[in-house]
Amino acid sequence: MKLQLSNVLIQNFRSIKKQSFDVKPLTVFVGENDSGKSNLLRALNLFFNGETDRGKRIDFDEDCNFDHRPNRRAREITVTLTFDLPATYHETNGELLEWTKRWREEGIREDHYVGYRNRTNRLGRNVWEQLDIPTRSRVHSLLKKIQYEYVPAVKDQGYFDQLQGRLYDTIATVAEEEFRTASSSFEEAIQSHLQDLTTEIRDAIGLDTNLSLPKDLSHVFERLEFLSTENDISLNKRGDGIKARHIPLLLKFMAEQNLALLDKGGVPSTTIWGYEEPENNLEFKNAIRAAEAFVTYVMDGTAQILLTTHSPAFYHFPATEGIEEISQRSFVHQSTSETGTTVEEIGDTLDDEMGTLSVVTPLLKNVIEQVRATDRNKSEAQRIADNQQSPVYVEGTTDHLLIRKAIDVFSPENAEKISVETKGYGAGDNYVYDMLATWGERRKHHPEWPKAIGIVDNDKGEDEDELGSTAALPGNHCKLFRHTAPKNLHGVFKQPIHCPITLERFYPREIWEEADKKNWLEDRPPSKILKPSVLDEVLRGEKRIEDFIDEEWSIFVCKEVKQGKKVKLATQIADLSDAEFRMTLVNFEPIVEKIVKYLFE
Repeated sequence: MKLQLSNVLIQNFRSIKKQSFDVKPLTVFVGENDSGKSNLLRALNLFFNGETDRGKRIDFDEDCNFDHRPNRRAREITVTLTFDLPATYHETNGELLEWTKRWREEGIREDHYVGYRNRTNRLGRNVWEQLDIPTRSRVHSLLKKIQYEYVPAVKDQGYFDQLQGRLYDTIATVAEEEFRTASSSFEEAIQSHLQDLTTEIRDAIGLDTNLSLPKDLSHVFERLEFLSTENDISLNKRGDGIKARHIPLLLKFMAEQNLALLDKGGVPSTTIWGYEEPENNLEFKNAIRAAEAFVTYVMDGTAQILLTTHSPAFYHFPATEGIEEISQRSFVHQSTSETGTTVEEIGDTLDDEMGTLSVVTPLLKNVIEQVRATDRNKSEAQRIADNQQSPVYVEGTTDHLLIRKAIDVFSPENAEKISVETKGYGAGDNYVYDMLATWGERRKHHPEWPKAIGIVDNDKGEDEDELGSTAALPGNHCKLFRHTAPKNLHGVFKQPIHCPITLERFYPREIWEEADKKNWLEDRPPSKILKPSVLDEVLRGEKRIEDFIDEEWSIFVCKEVKQGKKVKLATQIADLSDAEFRMTLVNFEPIVEKIVKYLFE
């Protein structure tokens, strides 16, 4: 139900001669210093707030650097914004709204907007028809509710004070009645203590006088302080990095509070951030986390964000579903002073354009992904701990389906205390180990957290249970196990045969045979079945592969469940009734016993 800025046209403003560029909910402008990136955001600040830099009104002689005069008009600065209108506004106002403001030396000359509707003409072509916005249209109110937040590259104490003071305007608007009541009570308390003074003033001067709060309390809010609860240290006395991390949180709060007015029947507010170099004063890890937060704010509709940056933490977007549709990266450069600033959407060649060394770029990307993965792991661990459950980390969907079912069937008294965890795609043993490591590290600071366990396939087909790498896990309350052979496969390991112990090999023989009839199995080549000590003899014809294989377990050794059929087969098994599962999948009971014994004994 909100507006979305989709295109910006700027003419004759500072380093910009004439430049039009599209924007998305998240648009990142990158480029070298002095290319004009900041002027893109400052032009929007002029448009919405009447300022160029923070606290600075337009200086026409300084800000109009070009003499681009179509139709011999006087010199002027022009900013034209195109918005996508909400669907409920289309019938009367069109699909797009174009809003233009012009400034000349004597001041603002034009402030006008029109709608555009897409229609088909008599020739069958799509054309845009211009519409005047009706006087009674709610579009007028919609435009008034646009909040453009300009965040300068230098986020000094003055900016932070101003931002903190604006909290008053936001809260006062949302909670007007509560503020009015609180202010009246405060004023009454003041007047009761100063009654003698006001009486003397009345007697001496003849004027009835009362002290009251100012109508605008924003300056009072500027002086309020964020104090840490541990040692009462003011935020004003903390480093620039800590202050910088507060800024998007304060902006987010104000945007959310403004949206709350919609519940009271108001026109929805639209928040746009023009954020310069959010990486300033942030360590690289915290810059990565800030970039993740910005993506979240955009995806949940908190704000449309346009930002400038030099940091790959912000121009390498996280692999979030839907991110490509809502984001874009634009390269800003200035070829010559005559042509001015140029903006072009750019893709995979961004690192080359930025001059990032080809050797460094993969390393930076790897660090970014590691930080993002660590944060995701911490968040997942916290979620499980909040539910007061013990996590069992497994390699994939198949393991999740069957181990979850096995716990419910073989240990129902512990089922609600255990959370079986994986991720939908690409989990594997690295995921299991990483999650256990994260749990162990977090548990050092939260000793009340329960134990955690990880279970992975035994790809080498060895009899050892606990992995040697388990010792590297932090703490002594998380452990990584791998599957040991079920009873029906014990004979396999008396032969020179390699048979990985995957969860599928815990299925009974009849399930494998039924799957084979459905063509859900595939043959394993001899090179993967026989160990090198006997493979050469078979290849030379001195022995046969059948000499080493017992018919009782041959299907488990010579066949493999096809990759595309594993989840389908596991789903069928998990859908069995508890009684059928208990009777058919008896090999899963020792797995559950191992889990329960470690977690709760």
